[in-house]
Amino acid sequence: MGGRRRRTSSNTTSRSSIHGASGFTFEGAGQTEASETAYYAVPELVWKLGKHLELLVAVPVGLTRAAADYGVIVGITVEIEGLTGRGQRAD
Repeated sequence: MGGRRRRTSSNTTSRSSIHGASGFTFEGAGQTEASETAYYAVPELVWKLGKHLELLVAVPVGLTRAAADYGVIVGITVEIEGLTGRGQRAD
């Protein structure tokens, strides 16, 4: 994450989502290290580029002193379920 240096920890991460229209998602994320918890507000935009391909861009914004000021997340999701047609019912 940009701004202040972010400490990483595998202790605790919690997320909750509120889904909006047109590929916009707003999440809250938290991460605890020792006795400090970093909370983030994470607005995300998601584009469905194809039937099995999705692009995500998110900008987490730190809400507490333990959190970094901001960051950038970019993700690509490729769905492989159902690509081969195996396991589908023939009605």
